[in-house]
Amino acid sequence: FVNGNLVQATKYYDKIIENPATCSVHDYLNYGHVKWVNNDRAGALDMYKKSVEELKGKMAKFLTLFNIDKALLIDKGIDANEIPIMLDRLRYDLSE
Repeated sequence: FVNGNLVQATKYYDKIIENPATCSVHDYLNYGHVKWVNNDRAGALDMYKKSVEELKGKMAKFLTLFNIDKALLIDKGIDANEIPIMLDRLRYDLSE
């Protein structure tokens, strides 16, 4: 993903996600980034939710990890103005 090979990153994360018992917070977070850059906002949101779930619902910890990657997301084509919208949607979905 960092090197810009979205096809390979997608294949890699598809394989990882096949076995949820071995997935980490970072796997879900990074796969969310890959999905978002591939214009799959719903898929990104789903992966972000799973990441927060792995953190036992600790949204603050998720945001710390997410913010580390914010510049990378922008570099890969995500509009900086869309980031707060995605995070608001994530908070909303988790509060239901």
